[in-house]
Amino acid sequence: MAAATASIRMDRVSTISSILFPRRGENRGGFRHGNVEATYLPCQIEILNGDWQLAPDLETVDRRGGSGHDTPRGRTHGRLSAWHSGRCTWSAPVCGRRVRSTAMSEGALDPLDRQIAGALQLNGRAAWRDIALAVDSTETTVARRAQRLIDSGTVRVAVSRTPACIGMAQVATVYIRCEPGTPQRVAATIAGRPEVWSTGIYAGDADVICQVTVSCGEALAEILLGEFQRIPGVVSSVAELMTRTFKVSYGWARQLLGDRAADLDVLPVAHQNEGHVLSESDEVIIEALQPNARLSFAAVAARLGTNESTVRRRFEALRRQGCVNVATFVHPSAMGFQPPLLMKLVLAPRKLESAAAALTEYAGVRYMAASLGHLGLLVEVNLATASDVYDFTTRVLGEIDGISDVHIWTELIALKRAYVRLDTVPAIMRPTASTGRTMARAQP
Repeated sequence: MAAATASIRMDRVSTISSILFPRRGENRGGFRHGNVEATYLPCQIEILNGDWQLAPDLETVDRRGGSGHDTPRGRTHGRLSAWHSGRCTWSAPVCGRRVRSTAMSEGALDPLDRQIAGALQLNGRAAWRDIALAVDSTETTVARRAQRLIDSGTVRVAVSRTPACIGMAQVATVYIRCEPGTPQRVAATIAGRPEVWSTGIYAGDADVICQVTVSCGEALAEILLGEFQRIPGVVSSVAELMTRTFKVSYGWARQLLGDRAADLDVLPVAHQNEGHVLSESDEVIIEALQPNARLSFAAVAARLGTNESTVRRRFEALRRQGCVNVATFVHPSAMGFQPPLLMKLVLAPRKLESAAAALTEYAGVRYMAASLGHLGLLVEVNLATASDVYDFTTRVLGEIDGISDVHIWTELIALKRAYVRLDTVPAIMRPTASTGRTMARAQP
């Protein structure tokens, strides 16, 4: 069979069933002639049973020969003919072979990427060599893959403040019903407020559910009765105070690492001193690390005009005191998990603490707090399979004494967690025009 030259366009995870033949001279998605500086391509393509592939770590392409195409350095089979916004078109001989493409998007992570993301959930500032040992890979491979995940925004490693340490001692969960077609606008408006700890769009009898942190009851009343009610699209809202937090965990995918997860575990520390408030210097350090918690202490110190040991010592002290935590965010579907479930468990008062103790040990429980509404527990779970969901809602909850009712909401979109916006990429994480890489490289 004669070989034909075709353009294979990689936009999403799929097995490509058709080959796109461009018109002669067509420039697809930002065709670039000449040398290209450190162009980052967060995708890979391979011809199964063939002899070439475009690797996901390709960072530099250069012009080869007189073809007028940019060709990957060290690769001679095929020609790179276009690149634009993380998508690329590859021209190559096609001899009837099946072609598979992989691009960075939700659900696109391969098993090793998922393990690396799971390791970062357990310890967002772990050294690459420690993660490499946990995932049974090389330090170079882990660093390259992890940086790609961070650069693309698939994984966010951020610093989160504890509400009480910024003078927000009261936490309320607000359940909001919206007019049809407005939940996304309502949720985005709420997520933009600095006192909002988390915001999401849900399936259930509430369209938007958020957690608000305030300093006093009067501030909560102003938000609920005034500001939230003035948001276009809000129909009604119900608020419940959270009286005690039993668990906050970002390592819900730890099962992907098996027994090796224990080597990386750094559990969030519960903040106990309600009178402790962050100082101005603490805030400056946290602001520098919040968009990218893997930024080195040396880089933070250089930015702030101080020395590395001071930044390191102060940040580690804040972590020990439970004032800040390093949180890694990744979409559950990218990890092969089910959509998160938010559950309200109505309990007899005398059974609340024993129920909380039982559920705290369950790895899939990401968050749990006591609620004053219908007295009980507000629980968020991240589970891998539909069978796990069935097992949790029947066997696990069924074995807990004292539960009289269960309300469940399914998360559709998460916009904000731990004061960190998940629906936007901060400037420090956006690719630069010249390199396609992030402005501040993550370092342990």
